Amino acid sequence: MWKVMVVDDERRTRQGIVTLIEWKRFGFEVIDTAADGLEAIEKYKKHLPHLVIIDIKMPKMSGLEVIKIIREKDQNVKFLILSGYADFHYAKQALQYNATGYLLKPLEEEELTNYLMKIHKELDEQNIFNKEKENNHCQSHVDNIIQGVLTQKSVLYFEENLKWEHYALLLLKFHEKKDFALRDIYQNTQGMVKGDKGIVFLKDNHIGILVNENKSGSNTEKLYYTIYHQLTMKSIEVIAAVSEVVSKIESLNKCYRQAIFFLEKSFFYEEQYLITSTTPQIFDRRIKEERGEITNYQDKLLYAIEISDKSVFIKFIKDTVAMLAKSGASEKEIKSQITMTLTYINNKLTARYPQFQEEITNILADLADIQNSRNVKQLISSVHEHLIELSSVIDISESNLIVKRMTDFIDNNYANNIKLDMIAELLHYHKAYLGKLFKEETGEYFKTYLDKVRIENSKRYLKEGYKVYEVAKMVGYTTADYFHSKFKKYEGISPSDYRKK
Repeated sequence: MWKVMVVDDERRTRQGIVTLIEWKRFGFEVIDTAADGLEAIEKYKKHLPHLVIIDIKMPKMSGLEVIKIIREKDQNVKFLILSGYADFHYAKQALQYNATGYLLKPLEEEELTNYLMKIHKELDEQNIFNKEKENNHCQSHVDNIIQGVLTQKSVLYFEENLKWEHYALLLLKFHEKKDFALRDIYQNTQGMVKGDKGIVFLKDNHIGILVNENKSGSNTEKLYYTIYHQLTMKSIEVIAAVSEVVSKIESLNKCYRQAIFFLEKSFFYEEQYLITSTTPQIFDRRIKEERGEITNYQDKLLYAIEISDKSVFIKFIKDTVAMLAKSGASEKEIKSQITMTLTYINNKLTARYPQFQEEITNILADLADIQNSRNVKQLISSVHEHLIELSSVIDISESNLIVKRMTDFIDNNYANNIKLDMIAELLHYHKAYLGKLFKEETGEYFKTYLDKVRIENSKRYLKEGYKVYEVAKMVGYTTADYFHSKFKKYEGISPSDYRKK
């Protein structure tokens, strides 16, 4: 309600104006009356009315003098002049002091209500303008303070206008990036943070709230959940960070940097919507592996997909992301590395299983869900789904799986004294069954396959300059002569001659 004061030296006129209309219907309330100019000035100072309806000719001090004195201190107060026909020239003078208009005695209801509607509109517009002006002024000082620019004006503004004992900073991050949407949310948030609760500001695509906090820090959390529930009702997703509680405005720059840090790392936190200094991160254990270990993880994952060992999928993803996070990788870098890993898997699988090329490629064609993951949990879930699908496509039969384990064992242990009965014991199958199964699946006897793997690896060592007897031991042969005979059998030349090529 806008406040009105009625000033007239005639008691009947004052009472007549007060009872003439239903003031609240027009957004006004009469808070007091005055019988002369001096009383009017005293009561103005006491009530600070928005509208003064005042008679021109009064004892002690004229209405014109009252308008002049008040106008020198207040440019926004509205005046309506009460005048008789004989006082018309005074009314013209009053208009020079920015009076809104004049009312002829005796007063007519329609004329008064028309003026009230006009003045109400002007006061509303002025109020909006003043709020925006004050808000911009306030925003400028808040921006200075959180940036660490402690100008004398900004410090003075805080000391005079914010007599708070403690401060905290609440920073809101939205998944909706459109500027008009952010502005709309900003205005809604301003409507929720009323009175002395805090100051809402915009900063670098974030909405910030400087909170009038208590020592325990509970005000910020209460305010956040009020905002959160309002926004979720409008299907607006938000994540927030809260700084520590401080008692000096000089510490607000630290608070801002702390809240920004929390938001930048929000991807690595549990799926929570409010991050504080005590919020646990997903990865709180020490990871010893460095980024160079990722290739080993990729090969292990590839093997797990081929043998349908789905139990290791989640562990692989978590270990990879944790390794990257601990090495300082950003959210963008982690998503990029995961995408590259899946591309690596795609290339390897399509080369090994050309019959499934179309299915494999389709599964990994769209990785948008990985790029759009808003936290680690979502990322792990998305990657896991892709790996499950790949594993289902490959779906190696049981016999293929057994032989694959045998060939993998040979590839990794050819330098040792490998025998079929050793593998049979490891895999819990009969030696004769494994020998037959191996021949059926690979087209070669176990011993022949082992020899070929050893000879193929020996060629690499020979080219690297190792001596023949050294290479023999490196690939699992007990004597150089035996190695010589095997090499010549499969390659047609001796190891020495091959090294000279």
